[in-house]
Amino acid sequence: MIEKQTQGLEKEKKVVSFCVPPHLHERVTKIGGLRDSLRSIANRECVLVDQIAAQFVDYGIRLYDRGEIHFETRPSRITHKMDVAWVDIDDSEPINLNFEKEKNETKLTSLVRLSYRWMEKSSLLHKRITEISTQHAIRNGEVLVILLELGVSKYVAGELGFRKEQPIIRNTITGWKALKK
Repeated sequence: MIEKQTQGLEKEKKVVSFCVPPHLHERVTKIGGLRDSLRSIANRECVLVDQIAAQFVDYGIRLYDRGEIHFETRPSRITHKMDVAWVDIDDSEPINLNFEKEKNETKLTSLVRLSYRWMEKSSLLHKRITEISTQHAIRNGEVLVILLELGVSKYVAGELGFRKEQPIIRNTITGWKALKK
């Protein structure tokens, strides 16, 4: 049954993927990390991981909208923009420029992504994550990880649970048959 449900979702719903920043890779991938926690909760609740992730993100966004959680803004040198105008200086001294050496020691790390099928809320959740990340100059993947970790911690502490609802079953007509009189 779960296999058929999953196959139907794959055809019906698009995957939304988020690239996790390198400094969060270990928190997501280690044994007992975020991925394992989400999988364990989904197994315990007998639902798909996508549904658990969507509920945790929705919960975190509600807390953010109410002002109960905050994200630290960290503008980077690359994305931070400022308007500059020139001005004449009468009494000036020469300025020594210090050139920073480029770090060629960049490690090739594997790309870590979190991907979910978020049912009917997917476009709204994705849009809100993008808005939050843009507002605070942090990556989408970092916002997602923070929101998911918040949900997992509240669930584990017994402060957050799930309301189970019966799925809506739709019937489709694939043909016709003659009824006997």
